[in-house]
Amino acid sequence: MLEMTRQNLRKVISNVLENMFFIFIESVSARECARDLAGVNFHQVQILLTGPQKKLNLDFFFQISLAEQMAANFLGVEICDVNNSQVLDVLKEMVNMVAGGIVNLCDPDGIIVLGIPDITEKVLSGERIILKNEINCYGSDDGYLLVRCLGN
Repeated sequence: MLEMTRQNLRKVISNVLENMFFIFIESVSARECARDLAGVNFHQVQILLTGPQKKLNLDFFFQISLAEQMAANFLGVEICDVNNSQVLDVLKEMVNMVAGGIVNLCDPDGIIVLGIPDITEKVLSGERIILKNEINCYGSDDGYLLVRCLGN
């Protein structure tokens, strides 16, 4: 499940961001990403996918500027009219849509259970995130999205 997820991750994320949030991303190397993220802050959203004897943990790290633009686009308002609660709700919704898309692609038998997104309300520093293993980096005009897949 882990390898199939990694192969489909960019496609699913890109599809959700483009269709629901009008955000366009491109893959960025971890080295380039690390260079650009000194002092940059992120919201973290985690979701767990559980199958028979397998678990997959997806961690999404949204740069604050990207998160705010996503919320504004999704709600159809100006970025200055979005509050933090709305931003956090939109991030959880996005993660749920991506995880659901992964399940649809990787689980034709319907045996994977999709968890509830859990958001870390504290803001994380970009330098700390990049040090973690298995980070996929995506860039947009509005900021970075980092995604980590861990499974057993």
